Amino acid sequence: MVSKCSFTLCKLRFFDNFCLATTKNLHRAKLSVYYSFQQVTSRSGGKKVKIRIKSKWNDKDRERSAKEIGSALAFNLWRIAGANVLHIENEGFQTDTYNQRLDVIAELLAFFIHVVDRMISEKEYSEEDRKELITALALNLAKTMHDNRQDVNEDKADYKEPFIQMMNQRMGEYAEFSFDEGEPGFQLRRRVGEYVQEKMGEKDNKWVTDQVMDIEIPDALKTFKKVARNLL
Repeated sequence: MVSKCSFTLCKLRFFDNFCLATTKNLHRAKLSVYYSFQQVTSRSGGKKVKIRIKSKWNDKDRERSAKEIGSALAFNLWRIAGANVLHIENEGFQTDTYNQRLDVIAELLAFFIHVVDRMISEKEYSEEDRKELITALALNLAKTMHDNRQDVNEDKADYKEPFIQMMNQRMGEYAEFSFDEGEPGFQLRRRVGEYVQEKMGEKDNKWVTDQVMDIEIPDALKTFKKVARNLL
């Protein structure tokens, strides 16, 4: 079990170089001079989805702030979660609206943030640095989710606070599950799958949990570890 890291909204200047995207139309993000990009192929059921990730820093010797690391991780996690949703749809599982797809992305992101927290708890991060990085990551993702929700719903509602609250709830729950040698345990993967299942449509719904825990999570973590090796 790891200590729980809770996020609170605070006034930060966010990086705005994320793609405003729904899973049906992933727009090209603005490229930053700070990152080197790598194109990777994710697989699911024989189908391929190519995504572009920020795999390393261009200036490897410069020390990075928590906000910079959080921004880079958020960019990658958003793209990985979007690819997972495309995988799920390609396997014939039902989503009906962009908001429903964003609901699934939100659940996957909450899990990925927890994975990052577990990973850095095993590295030489102080508790203060760990909380700063996780908070920066969460706030960047909250901003991206907020922008996507506003774009889809064509309104000015605040979508950051509900997303932050959901992540806090998931982090508290996921901290009780096993996570050994960089891998989430069976119960943790199953719980994530159950949350995704709740957000999906009715078609073959009972099989969504197995799809997430046995295929989507392992596939996503394989891609993310390529990111974490150089960014964390």
